[in-house]
Amino acid sequence: MKRAGFLAIAMAATVLGAATAASASPAVPIALSESIDFVRPPGEPPAGTFTLTGLGPGVCPSGISVDSLVSFNQDFTRIVIERRYICADGAGGFSALQVLNLDGDPAAQTESVSGTWVIRDGFGALAQLHGAGRTQGVNVECNPRCTSGTSTVEAVAHLN
Repeated sequence: MKRAGFLAIAMAATVLGAATAASASPAVPIALSESIDFVRPPGEPPAGTFTLTGLGPGVCPSGISVDSLVSFNQDFTRIVIERRYICADGAGGFSALQVLNLDGDPAAQTESVSGTWVIRDGFGALAQLHGAGRTQGVNVECNPRCTSGTSTVEAVAHLN
């Protein structure tokens, strides 16, 4: 439990730091839609695709993502992941820390997902990207492990 409290404090500090560091640039709302595939060969992390709008015409409109598990609680209802987003056009990408709450519905074999999302760093054309927001989605075919999921991120970002 101490680790979960520490992560919550670290997440809040990251959000405040990102907002402060980026306050010189105008904030823009962004929307990111993603599809994740949890069924991967042994040793490969969950991966997926995404579309991104709001950063400007032609700025990383789509790409791929790869997950790294950071931590989880005992019953796996709260997880922390780092998701790396790589733009399909080769212009760059970014990583985001996500603190996710999972709520399973065994009868429907689904799992609702909600949480917070903070951009940790960027590279290439997105090297100066900062932002934070909320994520929500659903994982499907959970019997007992989910095979895939979709989610939407609504955030505010700064690109400079």
